[in-house]
Amino acid sequence: MNKCQRQKLKLGVLHTLATSLAAVAAWYGGAWVSQHFDLQFTLTYLLGIALVGAGLGYLITRPMFQFTQECLSMDEAKTARQGTVNTTKRSAAASAKSASVMPSHRSSAQSPAVIALSQGGTVFDGRRVSIVCVVNQSGRTVKVTTREVSNSQFKGNNGLRQRLAGISGISWQDPKNLGNGVRAIEGDLSGGVDYNQVADRLTALASKFG
Repeated sequence: MNKCQRQKLKLGVLHTLATSLAAVAAWYGGAWVSQHFDLQFTLTYLLGIALVGAGLGYLITRPMFQFTQECLSMDEAKTARQGTVNTTKRSAAASAKSASVMPSHRSSAQSPAVIALSQGGTVFDGRRVSIVCVVNQSGRTVKVTTREVSNSQFKGNNGLRQRLAGISGISWQDPKNLGNGVRAIEGDLSGGVDYNQVADRLTALASKFG
């Protein structure tokens, strides 16, 4: 039982006590009138006077007690609303905290190719094409190495080099011929690039050459 409920109970008891005192006063008042004026009021008559006195006492004191109880009800409702607001704020704060940690969960669910672009490592490792990303102080460098890829497949129309140039977010350098059918081409990864998109295009392109 909270403070407001205790106060309401106390007021109810006081109101009942006031009504009872009015009934007792009316009883003794009737008896006094009967004795001093020789009216010979009967017990039933005195009981009726007491009931009338109780009714008048109840009606007279009711506005005062009712006003006080309404004030307590308003305070109780205000406290309840404040509790609801606090609960809502805590729920909103908890939701915001959950949302703030969601990127880390998404990061843990990313593909190995995306992680390699963001942290450095092997993006694709095939028999003829391999792609790695090197992270250094100047940024990120993507290195593509080809083996047993013909000159036309590498430099020709719609070849590997041309398709690599079509991937936005990477500034490619001139390719190098390392001999024995091995070529390498490096590109600087731009800041703010979408790793998911770049990783998807790199792996899809490398998969066509194996």
